[in-house]
Amino acid sequence: MGKETAATAAITINRNDRFVVCRPDGTMDGLGNEGFYASDTRFVSGYRVSINGRDPVLLESAGTHFFASRFEFTNPELFDDTGAIPASALSLRLDRTIPDGVHEDLDLTSFAHRPISLALDVEIDSDFADIFDVVGPRLVRRGTIQSRWFSSRRELRTTYVNREFRRTLIVAVERSGDPPQWSNGRL
Repeated sequence: MGKETAATAAITINRNDRFVVCRPDGTMDGLGNEGFYASDTRFVSGYRVSINGRDPVLLESAGTHFFASRFEFTNPELFDDTGAIPASALSLRLDRTIPDGVHEDLDLTSFAHRPISLALDVEIDSDFADIFDVVGPRLVRRGTIQSRWFSSRRELRTTYVNREFRRTLIVAVERSGDPPQWSNGRL
């Protein structure tokens, strides 16, 4: 059995029948048991945040309570229309808690010496796998999945239907500096 290190240890938070398992950088890749689960269903199987298409640099992460975790990031060197944005010019904090679902706060602070323009993307994948299917060697999709973006409500609805079985994941953007957009699987 391999030795688990801080770089590979999962962060798990939970409340009642809901829990999140993610990597130390907050990501989920859908290949293992990572994800957001409720009612024995994995609602979120993949999750990644990027800044101008690049992965942020993890500084620190930890579970802060049994139901909450925090992830602190900075940026690699980035570019906008004006030029280079030096590495470590940004601070990105992701606070994740489990109240009735999953609540996340993404706080981005710039320490750059000029105004900058960025795209902060959140990629979310849903497979709606049964909790017992996740541990198996191969996941079999039995139903259909459809996603729809409602710009006026600032809400993404992803629905899974398999005969009478139905689950819906709702991702709502409560506050943002600019109107959120949904495109190519990313908010």
